[in-house]
Amino acid sequence: MSILLKDIIDSSQCELFSGSAETVIRGVCSLDEPQKGCITFALKVKVDKLDKAFKSGISALILPKDITSSLLESIKAKGRNNISLLLSKNPLLSISKIASFFDKRELPFSAGVSEKAYLASSVQLGERVAIAPFAFVSDEVEIGDGSVIYPNVFIGKGCKLGKNVVIYPGVVIYQGTEIGDNVVIHSGSVIGADGFGYVEVEGKLSKIPQIGRVIIKQGVEIGANVCIDRAAFGTTVIGEGTKIDNLVQIGHNVKIGKGCIVCGNVGIAGSVEIGDRVVIGGGVGIADHIKIVSGVRLAAYSGVANDILKPGDYGGAPAKPAKEWKRILASQVLLPKVLNKLKKSRTEIKE
Repeated sequence: MSILLKDIIDSSQCELFSGSAETVIRGVCSLDEPQKGCITFALKVKVDKLDKAFKSGISALILPKDITSSLLESIKAKGRNNISLLLSKNPLLSISKIASFFDKRELPFSAGVSEKAYLASSVQLGERVAIAPFAFVSDEVEIGDGSVIYPNVFIGKGCKLGKNVVIYPGVVIYQGTEIGDNVVIHSGSVIGADGFGYVEVEGKLSKIPQIGRVIIKQGVEIGANVCIDRAAFGTTVIGEGTKIDNLVQIGHNVKIGKGCIVCGNVGIAGSVEIGDRVVIGGGVGIADHIKIVSGVRLAAYSGVANDILKPGDYGGAPAKPAKEWKRILASQVLLPKVLNKLKKSRTEIKE
């Protein structure tokens, strides 16, 4: 597949600085692994690092719009007239829009409902739904227009899936789960398993029935091997447009707001409330019943043991405002020297 540069400039929010709008683009590549005929981008520009890309025969390069004119001219000279240079306020956004032109994934199975899939008689399907062999769709399930169900997916009783939902192989969706439009769930994830709820009775643990459900709002993407537990009573909610990385555990009755980013290996205990546009770095642990307001960003491996009620950056365990956390980290480096001085002082006092 190939496309002319002029056909993607406007939609990718770029402007042509040099070269030809008739340049043929055969794909998208990274700056570290440049490929002939492809387009790539640079966020932080160092001329010497572009040499490899220029020698590879890339067709076009997207640069930040705020690049200095002298650096831009230097890059133009290095690329000569063989490479088209484009400017963008957000090169990463621009390259993602261009990549969408080349992301034409085809179903590995025939469209429609496979004869080898099991569908209960009460299932309601929209138009253009594709269900692969060995999928299991239970009673009273509704699946919206254009949705795709891959092999070995289980969908429990009474689930509702919106339009253009994609469920990849091996996903398990327990009964009563509600999934909005344009949701993507990657392989191995389990949505709606019982929450971890027990009460101690005479020295023994007695299970609290988990009779709630999970609601996943539209535009959510869930990575591979993610577990989102059903509520004990009520709902576990993932807000509109939130993106969840691989290997994340979300406990029962958690409420996550809109546009959040949850990185890999995060653990969120039960009944946590998270606002909108919160970023949770990899390996973060959040204790139960914590409240985190909108606009918070948590550094990787932070431990959240108390409510965070002001927007901003936090890190450490227990999590603290980023400036305080960084000061503590910096002071830790000095501890050996401080201890040595204390030992010397004690020795001198004794003498």
